[in-house]
Amino acid sequence: MTGHIFGFMSATSTEWTDADDLIESHGWIDPPWSLTELHQNRNDVTPVLSMDADDPELMEYIRELVVFHDNNGDGTFYAQDVQNDKITDFGWRYAIHFKRKYFGPNGWTEEDFIPEL
Repeated sequence: MTGHIFGFMSATSTEWTDADDLIESHGWIDPPWSLTELHQNRNDVTPVLSMDADDPELMEYIRELVVFHDNNGDGTFYAQDVQNDKITDFGWRYAIHFKRKYFGPNGWTEEDFIPEL
């Protein structure tokens, strides 16, 4: 397989208001910067994985990255537990989305990457 594999982290934050309304926010996470700041554009964040598709260590690295995540079958792995922020009382659920980028007959192409673990 040729190309480059990227893993991007997204999150959903939940907050209960005083009126018992649930507010959800969705976005991309830049782990070196903050695990609780949502970005609207995926290209604004640092990937949690960036490796050549033919790297012999790729699958082992992915296994370690998603050890506590559930595979939904399309290249996205959802964290099994909600993380609660003790300061803001927000709940955070994280996911990792894998993509493969390669140069094909139509130029640069991106597709979901489904790791075979």
